[in-house]
Amino acid sequence: MSKIWFPLLVTTLVAVQSFGIDAGRMGYFRQLQDSLKAANSDSNSLSATLSDSVLSPIADSINSLKDSTLQPIDSLGNVIDSISQSIDSLATSDSTAVADSLAVVDTVEIINPRDTIKIPDSLEFKDPFKYKYYIAIKDSATRAETRDSLLAIGDSLELVKLDSLYIKDSTEVADAKFKIWYAGLSRKERKKYDYQQRLPQLLHESDSILARKDSIKAYKDSVRENTPRILSTFALADSLQYK
Repeated sequence: MSKIWFPLLVTTLVAVQSFGIDAGRMGYFRQLQDSLKAANSDSNSLSATLSDSVLSPIADSINSLKDSTLQPIDSLGNVIDSISQSIDSLATSDSTAVADSLAVVDTVEIINPRDTIKIPDSLEFKDPFKYKYYIAIKDSATRAETRDSLLAIGDSLELVKLDSLYIKDSTEVADAKFKIWYAGLSRKERKKYDYQQRLPQLLHESDSILARKDSIKAYKDSVRENTPRILSTFALADSLQYK
């Protein structure tokens, strides 16, 4: 009985598996047909954005697939051939045409520092050098370009003047910001901030005073230990000779 039932069972399992695979392929082909129909309905808007040289093989494959009945076995080779032909046509198409059709317009606007930073008119007669390099002082990128140009022409004197002016202007800006911040503190916060700023100086002064005292004490001890003492007595005991 086992020689009969075992082959029969194996044959049944193989038939069921084959039927399941065929059913899965049918469902996949139906989904593919629906997606291709939806893509064909949107082909007008898609062709408006891409060039005809890129879309012609894809459009032909979509139309051929749409018109076919998509039988589970007979149309499988046609589907694969149409997809491979569209891929080959895209690979062999002109690269410039593809780049032109798929190019994205860059809408980012480049802002020039001279458009956002206003130079005071009074500096033109008050401080001509600062008026000349005002943008380079306020903008780090412009300052780097200006320094590179000065280094290229070998104008070291102008470079030193520019760096000095940048340090001076940065110090003034930082000092003004600090004064505005300090004026916004309350009385208690100001006392706390002033104490925190004075604490390192107080500790340094205390350490200096203690170090000076230790130095004076060490000097006195050294003098006392190294000063010879003269014995001024009239009699000495004989036992001291052995002590």
